[in-house]
Amino acid sequence: MMDQIESPTRKHWPAATIDDIINAVAEGGYLEVILASRPEYPSRTTFYRWLGSDDELKDRFNAAVAEAVGKKTYRTR
Repeated sequence: MMDQIESPTRKHWPAATIDDIINAVAEGGYLEVILASRPEYPSRTTFYRWLGSDDELKDRFNAAVAEAVGKKTYRTR
């Protein structure tokens, strides 16, 4: 019988990695580009799964997106 491979959870990644991703989003980076930029980052599918199951991460991500939108809005005025 084959062992089933466990899907990575947020606990598998250092908090600093998650912080880097969130900070890059807050600076206006696109999540897909950020996640693809470093091999140690989780896949896009994994990150979206985390967002769907982790309210704290979802809140941080939404705040980062709002911050990025605010920065872009001010640049255009």
